[in-house]
Amino acid sequence: MASRLNRLEGSFRTYAPTPNLKFDVIPINALDTTHLVKPFVTAYYVYLEGCLDSRKLRDSLEALVIQKYRVLASRLTSALDYFYVPRPESISRDSLVAFEFSSNQRLEHTVKSAVPSIGHLNARSDQITLHPGPPDLGIFEGPKRALDEYFQHPNQPELNSPILKVHVEVLSDATFLSVQIPHLVTDARGFETILRSWATVMNNSLDEAPSPTPLGWNPLHGLGDSSKPANNSELIPSGWSCLVGDSVTKLMEATLKEFEEEPVTKNMSLHIPSSEIRRLRREAQQDISNTQLSENDVLFAFLVRTWAASCASPSSTVVHLSFPIDLRSQLPERFAVHAGVYLHNGVFPVPLLRPLTVAQLQAMSLGAVALEVRKTITHLTQDVQEPVVEWVLANLNQNPIPRGIDGLSFVVSSWRRIKFLDMEFRGATLNPLGTGGRLAQIGISSSGHVPARRVCVVECDDGDGGVWCGMDLPEGDWTRGAFGTIKRNTVTPN
Repeated sequence: MASRLNRLEGSFRTYAPTPNLKFDVIPINALDTTHLVKPFVTAYYVYLEGCLDSRKLRDSLEALVIQKYRVLASRLTSALDYFYVPRPESISRDSLVAFEFSSNQRLEHTVKSAVPSIGHLNARSDQITLHPGPPDLGIFEGPKRALDEYFQHPNQPELNSPILKVHVEVLSDATFLSVQIPHLVTDARGFETILRSWATVMNNSLDEAPSPTPLGWNPLHGLGDSSKPANNSELIPSGWSCLVGDSVTKLMEATLKEFEEEPVTKNMSLHIPSSEIRRLRREAQQDISNTQLSENDVLFAFLVRTWAASCASPSSTVVHLSFPIDLRSQLPERFAVHAGVYLHNGVFPVPLLRPLTVAQLQAMSLGAVALEVRKTITHLTQDVQEPVVEWVLANLNQNPIPRGIDGLSFVVSSWRRIKFLDMEFRGATLNPLGTGGRLAQIGISSSGHVPARRVCVVECDDGDGGVWCGMDLPEGDWTRGAFGTIKRNTVTPN
């Protein structure tokens, strides 16, 4: 076993600019070029059980990118309006141009010794617990990439680095993946498709991995005609605003002031077991007699009220609440058979029907806040939603945002329907018994020129009906009871 592990040393690819690349120039879909998506680089954190072979992980992903997912080998220019996708004859393992890959072996460490505070090992089935978020785990090397690092040669895309960057940390009993990619390339469901296809190549064969949609396919083709009267820039949909002129300065000044006045926060991983989800739903439903609340409604309400309890803004401050919906299911006839293999952004933000103040959120019951969510979802018919999508696409130059210019915003993004935990990378295991490779936890963080504040992501199931959430919360003593049943999770290192 030890000799096999030692052969993992030096498992990495380095990127070398290749001026002889030939490209297919593919327009980036309009939904991916909105400023709600465009500025951000996303980093996915993936925790796999067992010691895995980083060479096999690299080779299988490389084969997938070269043979089927060429868009993941793209280069970008500063305009961010086209993917420069290397042609098949330009991509090969010999030229090393598909993506950047690095790995690090810490085989003398177990998860408990390397990251004793990791949430997966310390979650409880009887109460909500807090754990350090992925950026605080200290198991990844190097700083997170900024968006402008992808186009240091704006007019020579062949000299720019690939859009996909993967780092692997291998411990004796666990493997961690860090996958960085510009948000305009993929959303969470698209990343699920990439991961699942990668696992299929690893475990079975490249032929069995699904092929993505054709390069340049746009499911929203035909939407966004600015000449239509309904798309007049002055007909702003309810709950939306436009960031133009003085409103840009006003919002930036308010954001900077908020940074100065709000308490220091850190990214935390919040575990809510299934027993607590059921309890919260019962509690919320007691206050609401005429409407059936879903678990997602209640989770949204709970997370919003958790944040509101720590908010230092004046009680009269308006809070604009919103959540993303997946247009793959909201507009099914547009995505049709390709919905399951569409890598790019299919999500669209939805503001709640009415904004609330900090004081209202602090005073309202769990059920009352959940009801506001349910009313908004009930209102979301296709006839209502598609015109809003079309208006936004027709007015991208107005920088539409799903909130008012005044006040604060809070976004809850739920991935609960994405079955991340149903996949495993058993083909890469170094265990002689062939066990290991199960995906145990996943998280996300993002970077941009303006930080995304107050965004909570319900990231994945915990395997037993509970959920993991990523959320920025204030530092401090969480045992004081200000957050109800949430308690700080303290772990003493071995």
